Amino acid sequence: MFINRSSLSPNGMVLDAEGVVFWQTDTSHIDVYDVRLVVSDGFDRVAQNFSLFARAGVKILSMAPKEATIDEPYRYKVEIWRPDLEHILNFNLTENPDGMLIDEKGVITWVPGVAQIDTQQFLVKVNHGIAVDSQRVKIFVNHPPVVGAAPLKMNVINLGEEYRFQLNVSDPNINDDLIFVAHEMPVGMRMDPYSGMIVWEPTRENIDFAHLMIEVGDGRTTQIIKADYFVNAPINIVSIPPMQGTVGQAYRYQIMTSDMNRGALLPYNEVVPLETTENYRIYSIQISDDVYIENIDRYLMDWQKAETVYLTESNDLDTLTLEVSRLNLKKYVHSVFWENDRLNIIVESVDDRTVAIKDILWEFFQGNKGRPPRVLAQKLSTTKYTLLEFPDGMEVDEYTGTLSWTPTTEQVDKQRVSYLVSDGYTKDEQSFEVYVNHPPIIVSNSPVSAMVGEVFKYQLQVEDKNFTLLKAPHGMQMSKKGKVVWIPKSAQINNNNFTVQVSDGYQNDTQEGKIFVNINPNIISTPRPVALTGHLYKYRVVAEDLNKDRVVYKAVKLPKYSTFNRKTGVLSWKPRPNQRGPNDIILIAMDDRGAVASHEFQIHVFEDPSARQMINTGWPLLLSFVGIMFAWGMAQI
Repeated sequence: MFINRSSLSPNGMVLDAEGVVFWQTDTSHIDVYDVRLVVSDGFDRVAQNFSLFARAGVKILSMAPKEATIDEPYRYKVEIWRPDLEHILNFNLTENPDGMLIDEKGVITWVPGVAQIDTQQFLVKVNHGIAVDSQRVKIFVNHPPVVGAAPLKMNVINLGEEYRFQLNVSDPNINDDLIFVAHEMPVGMRMDPYSGMIVWEPTRENIDFAHLMIEVGDGRTTQIIKADYFVNAPINIVSIPPMQGTVGQAYRYQIMTSDMNRGALLPYNEVVPLETTENYRIYSIQISDDVYIENIDRYLMDWQKAETVYLTESNDLDTLTLEVSRLNLKKYVHSVFWENDRLNIIVESVDDRTVAIKDILWEFFQGNKGRPPRVLAQKLSTTKYTLLEFPDGMEVDEYTGTLSWTPTTEQVDKQRVSYLVSDGYTKDEQSFEVYVNHPPIIVSNSPVSAMVGEVFKYQLQVEDKNFTLLKAPHGMQMSKKGKVVWIPKSAQINNNNFTVQVSDGYQNDTQEGKIFVNINPNIISTPRPVALTGHLYKYRVVAEDLNKDRVVYKAVKLPKYSTFNRKTGVLSWKPRPNQRGPNDIILIAMDDRGAVASHEFQIHVFEDPSARQMINTGWPLLLSFVGIMFAWGMAQI
């Protein structure tokens, strides 16, 4: 058996004794070859002719990434070696996890899901014709640590309390171990690096604010846990109240407290930390215009987006305002937010300079674009003072903490006072009794005569009454006979509730009442004080009612020939010549509840100068005599 190699076989091709054809190829053999095999037993022979195509092979040279993370793109470009650039490569995945794709250029893309963690594998094959290469890749899909429980963004701990918190962090990967590393931690705080248990018992050195930052990792990815802490020292009342008062004389008590905190965490839903309370002023703004309240979110958004806010215009600038008018107002505003139906503004002093609250409100409500709303700004303290039990008429200044009261003749003897101070997290109470003294009055008259040897007797009669005061709303008083007296203030309009109680020493009876406090309409328009004869004079009266009641108008006194429209409130009048001089007008505005506002004014009527004409009321004399005065009369109409 032999092979004819003359022209019918490529170089290097051999046929062994077993009849197996061997040929080791390389890139120089790429071609089409004719092969003729001849087999003979010495007497006969048989031949086989065929064509052999020697094509270039293909080989994957790239190494795939061995790790992926859930919900993050995985990408692998399959790089291959091939000497034959004429044929098109075909890529395909014969084994792959759900969602993995390969395009015609050999780019594998995949976004692992939560259900595809730990080890996943794929098999990629590339071929052009009969040349094929494949690559099997195992990928570890990592799931980052999952934080199930972490400290709040801001945590309050009272001095002397022990703080314990168990971090709840898990890793869905089977064989991953979690490591906790504290990058920033308050002094004295401890944490187990394997279990994540945090333990802390703050001391005086930890008072005020501290920061915590913990990194939790599984060796591949990490999660950062951040938290802030406010260590609050208890507030204590250290002042002693005056224990005696006198009827008709002012009673004052300045409450004094002790608090080791230099900063404060204001007790709002909004996290408002103040590093040093003495550098801040806190304002609570009540807005009376419903339109501005409905659009408060837009004003807050405009303020937050603005990088700088400069004072633009104000008709009433004081010295301080002029001094800082070109400063950036936002530099001095620590926080602005809406909570509890109030606009809350915290103003900061920077380098011993600050700005007025009215300037901040002017720019916040964009006063240069229109009239800002009517507001009531109340200055607050970081310490809250609350009266719990007190006699009628006693008040506490919520900013200074001063108790003030003037006892009446119905409040003699002992009066119970109890109040509370709070920093928002701890509180202290003080209760005491004030003895109100009423000076005794001698109401009897001494005898005017006596007898020698007889006993002189005189029974003094003294009036020193003791009264019991029942609780009532602020400003409302109740006499011993049960007469309730109250003079409402303008800030107490609309509904007001009150409760009275009567006791016979054994049983009590309570009555609750509701009073609607009405306020008179307020005339806000101003009439023109001058009118001309023969010209139409018009004036529309406008009134506002703080109770939001409907207002109607009525004329009480009008000049002759004038008319008044009750529906529109318009006065129309064309004065006549005989009405020159002052003319009295009285209009009234009345609300639905009968409250009346009187509008009295005068209109001075003058003759129209343009209507004057010169006429001759006489006829010139045609004859004059010596020594006789000559006169000729002229008049004007």
